[in-house]
Amino acid sequence: MIRTLAFALILFAHGLVDALAQSAKPRVPPNWDRGGTLVALIGAGIDYRQPAIAVSLARDGEGELIGWDCIENDRLPFDRLQGTSPAAAGGDGTAIAHMLLTAGVPVRLVPIRADVANARSLGDAAIFAGKTGARVVIVPMWSDNGGVWEAFRLAVAINSHVLFIVAAGEGPDPAALYPAAFNLSNMMVVSAGEGRREAKGFNDGVRPLTDGILGAASAARIAARILASDPKIDIPTLKARIETESAAK
Repeated sequence: MIRTLAFALILFAHGLVDALAQSAKPRVPPNWDRGGTLVALIGAGIDYRQPAIAVSLARDGEGELIGWDCIENDRLPFDRLQGTSPAAAGGDGTAIAHMLLTAGVPVRLVPIRADVANARSLGDAAIFAGKTGARVVIVPMWSDNGGVWEAFRLAVAINSHVLFIVAAGEGPDPAALYPAAFNLSNMMVVSAGEGRREAKGFNDGVRPLTDGILGAASAARIAARILASDPKIDIPTLKARIETESAAK
């Protein structure tokens, strides 16, 4: 009986620690929506406490964040691993957010947190992005498990009015990495050839960016500028203009 009680106390302690961890995410700094082009970002979360990001978050009429954590099902898509996740798992979120804010036009950022190994969270992330009104979604994460991306693929196909910009990814066989391997008309796979760069990351640290991540972020910035002047542009034309402007650089 004593052993059973001790085991129960251990379980309770673990549950309490988990509960405290779940509630430890910081609140989104209060502010109002400043307007601009909606751009959704699916990854491992961001550091939305940083002032430059906080003022650029998309918000509703009450000032609440338009964003979602598809892992914990709340409005706090905070990067719990504090920028230590690998690029493939979406760990570049905060750095990419800063890059998007240099698009040359006001950007309203919609951060969405998802688990690269969880099919439901990936599918939910794409569905949520499609409901926000964003015409462009950047997906800087990948894996070689096509099955885990199937729900995501279906959600992308349904949201044909939205352009999903995905990083090509890195691995022994890039052609077998998902979601880039999906042949979808409203998906744009980007693989930059400009080498590695660095951007401001979690807690104001510096985050190195791989070619694919850099390329996807650059394409999303171009998309934001195009949409700012032509918000009703169709997806094929948007893709073509992004490619043209990227090639001109």
